[in-house]
Amino acid sequence: MKIFERIDDNLDKLNKSEKEQVFLELAIYQARKNNKKDEKLKNEREYLENTAKFYNQSASKMMQNIEVNINIYTVLLNKLMYIYDTTFTNFIKVKQSALNNQKILVGNVIYFSQNYNDEKNADDEEYRNNLYQNIESQLQSKINFEVIINECDARIKWLVDDMEKTFDKIFIDKNKALIAIDANGFWFNFAKKIRNLFVGRRKYKEFNDSYINYINYLLKKIESKENELAGIYVAMEKQMKLAKNQILKELKTE
Repeated sequence: MKIFERIDDNLDKLNKSEKEQVFLELAIYQARKNNKKDEKLKNEREYLENTAKFYNQSASKMMQNIEVNINIYTVLLNKLMYIYDTTFTNFIKVKQSALNNQKILVGNVIYFSQNYNDEKNADDEEYRNNLYQNIESQLQSKINFEVIINECDARIKWLVDDMEKTFDKIFIDKNKALIAIDANGFWFNFAKKIRNLFVGRRKYKEFNDSYINYINYLLKKIESKENELAGIYVAMEKQMKLAKNQILKELKTE
């Protein structure tokens, strides 16, 4: 999915430095997300191959089973990635809205300042005082929007960190447990090898058949995270909207 296409609606309204910041945030997010996906796929493939070997089955002969499971696993990775992509895009759009509102205020400050400094208004003290008050209120509102923007930046940073933690929490590297079993010593592994000569094929089939249960477990975890992030975004959007409305309300009453 191309996130660029989903966040460029308002980019034309932003200046060069603002666009660069958005693209930098996106680049950091994309890089860390793709690294996590590659890491998880590599770990799971190794786990599936090592499990086949654990039950004394040739990983190359079981490659069809492994590929089917990896494909399903990839679908779930992509599902979680899409959920974070959507949330990241929504956070960026909230930030863009605050930036655009701030830009309007800056434009107003420039306009009022030009009128304030216009020689034809030099003798109209009341008019100049009104302009000065407008400039002050516009500048204060700009500062207030800066608070919203900083909060958006904090939420975006949190989201990137949470994405990595969630991938680690849901898609656990199970190779470690398998390696720990194999570390039990020569006689344990010798007995395991003898046992698997008789029951290894059946045990591997049971493992392969039960993989769908593991997939369903992952799916529930992902759906739970999707609901959590949706709730966080709704709360954030509501908070930012209230803050924006309050700023604009105070601006009108000046």
